[in-house]
Amino acid sequence: MYANFLLVFRARTSRIIIWFPLQPCHILLMSPVLNATPTLPADMNSSTLPSAAADPALYANRYHTLMAGVTVLLVLPTLAVILRLLSRWIAGAGLWFDDYAVILAWLFALGPSIALIVAIHIGFGEHIEILPASTIFAVFKVLYAFSLTFIMAMITVKFSVILFLYRIFPIVHFRRILVGAAIFVVCLGVSLFPVSIWTCTPIHDFWTTLGGGVKSRSGGRCVNTQLFYLVSGAINTVTDFALLALPIPLLWRLRTGKLQKSILTVIFTVGLTVCAVSINRLIILSRFQHAKLSQLGRLDITWNYVAPATWTAAEPAVAVISACLPSLRPLFVRNHLGPSLPANPDVSAEQ
Repeated sequence: MYANFLLVFRARTSRIIIWFPLQPCHILLMSPVLNATPTLPADMNSSTLPSAAADPALYANRYHTLMAGVTVLLVLPTLAVILRLLSRWIAGAGLWFDDYAVILAWLFALGPSIALIVAIHIGFGEHIEILPASTIFAVFKVLYAFSLTFIMAMITVKFSVILFLYRIFPIVHFRRILVGAAIFVVCLGVSLFPVSIWTCTPIHDFWTTLGGGVKSRSGGRCVNTQLFYLVSGAINTVTDFALLALPIPLLWRLRTGKLQKSILTVIFTVGLTVCAVSINRLIILSRFQHAKLSQLGRLDITWNYVAPATWTAAEPAVAVISACLPSLRPLFVRNHLGPSLPANPDVSAEQ
């Protein structure tokens, strides 16, 4: 009788799997496992790995798909911010607080995408069965940073939108509403960010328990991350809708033609894309808990979490783009709608 000898050549982006007929030995050469020296969680011991590795399909990875998506999420918001600054220069206006806020939001929005790139090169997008515990822990360390930068990006981009509306609509009662919205956003950030930091106590339990997916050996505790992400995401989506709805009545009270009003409304409501991304992210997150179990008897997190993570990274990127679009008018419609939105829009409202 002959046994199969599985030889795995692993490159950065792919694997070549070759089967050789040898004398009975059942030798498995798999560099990620041979090089692993971690302390595994209680329900994840090394004896399960050879049987899991017997299926060549487990060596699939999502490297190219992830990298293509992340590249877009890095390039498009960067281009939007550059065009916004160029637009301000063409209009002959200096930078105001909203411009600085959107630059800060852009920097934070790069965080989730950069974190995904790091995670991809570590092992994210591969099946958990073939990854040593040290690699899995490293992936979750990166995902921890991913969640923190996401929260900061969404808070700062909302602030930039509020400041932008404050600048272009100097109407007393409207500005009071914006101040209230700003206070709410601050409270939202103050409540969400600490929970994100101390998702698990002690903090290192976030990666040693796979985000609370396995029992802590240190006696620590983790919040229900699934519930936290869903609730915070729902609040985030409702806030986005509210910010989008605020300027629409004022836009239609401007003393301009219907065409100009329609164009301005479309420019502002492009932000609905953010809401669509946010809603889709919530749907995917809600389905994640029903994802396929791995051969180790738990969620194949490093494989199944690819879609939720990608949509999560997309949300702040799309938000930055949407926040920049209303400021790009001098680049595209200068001759039709004037140089920019009026500093003191002529609206029939109480000043």
